[in-house]
Amino acid sequence: MIRSAFTVLQGTALAQLLGVLMLPVIGRLFSPDAFGDFQLFQSALTLALPFAAFRLEYAILRVRRDGTVGYVLALCLAINVAMALLLSVLLRVGSPFLPEVHREALWATDLLPLALLVAGALQTASYLPVRAKRFRLIAGSKLTQAVTFHGGAIALGAGGWPTAVALVASDLAGRAAAAALLLVRWLTSEPRVGLRRVRRTFAAILRRYRDDPLYAVPSSFVSALAAALPVFALSTLFSQATAGQFAMAWRISLMPVAMVTFAISQVVNSEVSELIRERRRGAFALTSRVAGGMAVLAVPPIVLAAVAGEAIVPFVVGRQWTDAGRMVQAMTPFLFMSVVAGPLNTLLVVLGRQWVHLAWEGARAVLLIAGFLLAERGALSPLETVLLYSAAMAVMSAVYLVLVRFVVRDAEAGFEPVQPPRTPVP
Repeated sequence: MIRSAFTVLQGTALAQLLGVLMLPVIGRLFSPDAFGDFQLFQSALTLALPFAAFRLEYAILRVRRDGTVGYVLALCLAINVAMALLLSVLLRVGSPFLPEVHREALWATDLLPLALLVAGALQTASYLPVRAKRFRLIAGSKLTQAVTFHGGAIALGAGGWPTAVALVASDLAGRAAAAALLLVRWLTSEPRVGLRRVRRTFAAILRRYRDDPLYAVPSSFVSALAAALPVFALSTLFSQATAGQFAMAWRISLMPVAMVTFAISQVVNSEVSELIRERRRGAFALTSRVAGGMAVLAVPPIVLAAVAGEAIVPFVVGRQWTDAGRMVQAMTPFLFMSVVAGPLNTLLVVLGRQWVHLAWEGARAVLLIAGFLLAERGALSPLETVLLYSAAMAVMSAVYLVLVRFVVRDAEAGFEPVQPPRTPVP
């Protein structure tokens, strides 16, 4: 299991590393306004993605017969097309009711339904190699997406088109290339879909997995809302450029953190789930060691970001990103808690406490909305607003740690304690 996770992480790490290395180039080619428009588009797409196939793509992992996978895939792609068309209609009808700052924004154009179509196809196709345990293909798709996006963005920006549309076009090309890689590989090796059985099989799949959207879609949407809310709030309260500065600060600080914590979380999930399955104690102690160890490791880089972020960020990505450096400094409480809690951020789901995780996601979203309303009422500056956001996210990460400790301790209550290995007496 660890070897398989490491194979996936190789592709993820290379893709993330490429993104970090290319930020200085992209930061000098694109303005904060262009980057803000692009990040608004990405945030809108994040909110729409849970509805691309209503999370029925999970069924790709759950159906027992390989011959049924093709029908699940076809159903998900058909729903994806229908939702993209519906989104196009909703944008045309609802555009006059949007706030003025967003009425002519890039995300409110027909590019968003196209992005939902492409990103939804990739989201669905990404479960195909997981089912087949083709982990090298997963790693290859992530690297393909990263190379296509960054290569396209740099080529278009350097070629005289340094706009948000160029960034969106590059992002769509990257997602399309990754989705095509996964779908073509699957189509060349798996059973075909029989057209005569399509309607009957679609109905059977919808009946059997009808509960999945009821739980997965709300949870995914609330999580997406928490991720997208800061960009929309900052652009509405201040400007597109402010949202762009925040997006750059997010990419510079959170991308390395996400790469490290994701890698560790895979091992933690494996170890904890194994202990719980075998009804042995040790999961509580393991989570304590992980959180404590990550806290110690986080101190030096977080202190560096807090002290010198304002100088480091514009030096790396360009002088126009000075505000992003200040925002990195303001985000250090959240960054610290992300390092500490990140390796444990899926344990509630792994341990079967989805409703607790959904409740936590909902509470976090409510707290963030309250924070941005407070920023508007108090006429806070962009930097003060980011600091308030960082504090709210840090508090909710601390709450998550407490919830994980309670759930793990409850899960292992009554288990036999882990016995240390006996040392043979000579």
